[in-house]
Amino acid sequence: MTRSLFRSARVLAVFAAVNVVAFAGCQTFSSGNADAEGVLSPARNPTIGYVVWVDHAEKTAVVHLARGVSPSIYPMIARNDAMVETARLEATDTRQGQTMGVRVVNGFPNTGDEVVLLRETE
Repeated sequence: MTRSLFRSARVLAVFAAVNVVAFAGCQTFSSGNADAEGVLSPARNPTIGYVVWVDHAEKTAVVHLARGVSPSIYPMIARNDAMVETARLEATDTRQGQTMGVRVVNGFPNTGDEVVLLRETE
């Protein structure tokens, strides 16, 4: 039994190593300006966290901050996986650990939306 367990572990380790080598460097980001309305470039807008809870009636949300990120005084936006803006957010004074309370200024964020700093460019 232990021999088959070690054989399975070796096969799994080889499979994982092949996948790491095969898929290394596959993730790419465009650094150019946005073509479509509301689509933002990831290079210009650093991610600070993700929306984990939303109360549309009270226009509040909770954002889980990425490691090493401090609360922002700058306006923020929430955007979905297609990088389309879903809401504009403002930081509140509420913060506990890696979570921060935000006020929804405009739009309707969804749980799981990425939160980025809004940096308007010329």
